[in-house]
Amino acid sequence: MPLDLVCTRAYPSLDRHLAMGIGEQRDPARIGRNEWQRLAAGAGVGPRLVLSEVERLATELPAAFEAVAANHLAVHGKTPAVHHLRRVIAKQCRCALGLLRG
Repeated sequence: MPLDLVCTRAYPSLDRHLAMGIGEQRDPARIGRNEWQRLAAGAGVGPRLVLSEVERLATELPAAFEAVAANHLAVHGKTPAVHHLRRVIAKQCRCALGLLRG
C-alpha cells in the first residue's frame, strides 16, 4: 500500500504546522508530554500507551528512513534530497524525544 507523507520541515515553502493539532498544538517542535496526554484523554486512550508509542516511533523512525533511503538509492541513484531529509527527520525525532522526556 503506498503512503503519502511529506516531511514539511524539509521544504521551507510549505506550512510547517500540522493540519490537525496534538493537544491543540500544531507546531511539531512544541508537542511534548502534555500535548500527547491531552490527545490520549480526548481519544479515551491511556496516556502511557500513547507516550510509549510516540517514543517508539521517534526512536525507530531514523532506521526506517534508512531502509527507504536504501531502496530509493537502488532505484534512482544518489540524490541530494535524501541527505537533507535524513538530517531533518533525525533532528525532529531528537526534538520529539526531548520534549517527550523533558
